Amino acid sequence: MTALTTGDTEIAEQILAPSVVALTDGGGEFFAARVPVVGRDRVLKFYGNVVQRRPGVTSSRMAIVNGLPALVSEFVQEVPRQATRLVTCFTVDGQGHIDRIYSVLATAKLAAMRFDTDAQGA
Repeated sequence: MTALTTGDTEIAEQILAPSVVALTDGGGEFFAARVPVVGRDRVLKFYGNVVQRRPGVTSSRMAIVNGLPALVSEFVQEVPRQATRLVTCFTVDGQGHIDRIYSVLATAKLAAMRFDTDAQGA
């Protein structure tokens, strides 16, 4: 997930399932895809565009969020209509590839998420 959110497409390509689906939720507060992004190439392009528009991540950590492994990314530099925190949960298929990505930016929804114990290397 770090590869995907930092623009390392070579690594991201290897870990994504060909039929991966990405869902994003900005809650109407922040930029997000309005429909699911389907397929490895489209997901890579979508996150590539996100990385280009957003200043670099200042910190990232693995956690368990609502029972799923997640990458919690923080951004210090504020940009209009862009979140300062991004939580990206994911599921993995039987071959070990990421098959679903759930990115949440909406402040109210992030506040409602249950962050379990930190999971180094989850």
